[in-house]
Amino acid sequence: MENLLVSIVSFKKLYVGDFVKEKFELEGIECFITDEGFEIKDDNIPKGYKLKVGLNDTEKAIKVLLQVHKEYDLDKIRQDSSLIKDKKKILIPVDISDYQINVLEYAFGIAGKTDAEVKLLYVYKDPTQEVPVKYTTSWQEHERIEAVETYDKAQSNLLKFRNKLKQQIDKKILENTKMHFMFLKGRPENVIVAVCKRYKPDLVIMGPKGKDEKKSAFMGSVTTEPKLLFPNPASKEKFPAPSLAVS
Repeated sequence: MENLLVSIVSFKKLYVGDFVKEKFELEGIECFITDEGFEIKDDNIPKGYKLKVGLNDTEKAIKVLLQVHKEYDLDKIRQDSSLIKDKKKILIPVDISDYQINVLEYAFGIAGKTDAEVKLLYVYKDPTQEVPVKYTTSWQEHERIEAVETYDKAQSNLLKFRNKLKQQIDKKILENTKMHFMFLKGRPENVIVAVCKRYKPDLVIMGPKGKDEKKSAFMGSVTTEPKLLFPNPASKEKFPAPSLAVS
């Protein structure tokens, strides 16, 4: 039961989801944001998102959500709204390999000193990117089934990684870190850029190694995009220079 996530609310704008997520986190509810079931637009932005919580937190999350709806009109929230706190943000793309633990320890250290929120982004394969030339009804059904299986596997992998974090990183560090998870489908190099545009992190931290332990693999290859490695130019916050070789 611990490894089962439940959808609590859907939303079209990421900043609205971040607003609700913050209310959940204030009550100690661990949050997961995903684009499960939503189509991806040409600019690699999902047409919607879901906010999920663990099964054991469902009842508490529903009570908090009802209170949020009572106090706020979510349709009137804007990205520059005074309701959304101007907080420092760190984005950490992860491929849920063991190498990521060191990267996270480094990032959590920065977050602890700067009171920053940490968003862990896991990007998994989108089956719809391999559409055949002749798109038949039978293929559409196959694609739907594969999408469900791919998502279930991604969710399971992420939750196992979450559990590994709890085992290998000091409990006090985790308790003092404002951390949540986002898992989206697509190509890492495209999704990371799209999330940066929407989430506007002050700092992006990525490790140079991937699952196969080679520098050029997966996350390592993504770090060749210089625009992903430096703090948001518009940010007024002063962060330490990001490390390109946290291993």
